[in-house]
Amino acid sequence: MLAEVVERDNTARLVPAGKVLEWADRIVTWYLREQDLRGYVPGSGWAHAGAHGADAIGVLAKSPHVAMNELTVLLDVLADRLISAETAMLGGEPDRMASVVMTVLRRDLVPLKVIEPWIARIAGTGSAFGSTGDRDPFLDTANPQAFLRALYLQVALAADPPPVRADLLLVLVEALRMTNPFTLAKPRG
Repeated sequence: MLAEVVERDNTARLVPAGKVLEWADRIVTWYLREQDLRGYVPGSGWAHAGAHGADAIGVLAKSPHVAMNELTVLLDVLADRLISAETAMLGGEPDRMASVVMTVLRRDLVPLKVIEPWIARIAGTGSAFGSTGDRDPFLDTANPQAFLRALYLQVALAADPPPVRADLLLVLVEALRMTNPFTLAKPRG
C-alpha cells in the first residue's frame, strides 16, 4: 500500500520528503526481514513477497525525494535480499529486481564507480561453489546468478538504456564469467 502512495506522490508531489523517506525505511525494513519468499504457493496462489518488495523499491527509486545516497541504499537492500534468500527465487523475482536496478541506473545519479563494486559483491556470492554438507551448494549461487543474467539482458536489450550501458555491459560480462566459470570462461589464446 505504501508503494502505491509513493507512486502517486512521484507524480503529484503531495507528501513531504521526510515522510516519503520514513515510508522508504518501513518498506526496506519489511523487505529485508520477510522470511517467506515463495513465489507461487500451490493451493493459495501468488505470495510473491520477493517480487512485490522489489516493485516497491522500484517506486521509491523513482521518487524525487530519493537522491544518490538513498538510491545506493536501495541497491544495497536489493543485494542483501538477493544474497540472504534461503530459497531459490523461481517466480521471476531476479528479473523484477533487475528492473529496479534499471530504474536506478536511468536516473543517472549513482556513478559506475559505485555500481561496479556492488555488482562484484553479488558476483562474489554467486561464485561460491563448494560442499556445504547436506545443503545444496547451488542454493547460495542460484539467485545471484539469475539476477546477473537478468540485469545483463535488461541492460543489453533496453530500448531506453542507462547512460552507463557500454561500461556496465563489460562489468556484467566479467561478473557472469566469474559466477559461471565452467561454462563462460574466457577463451584461451
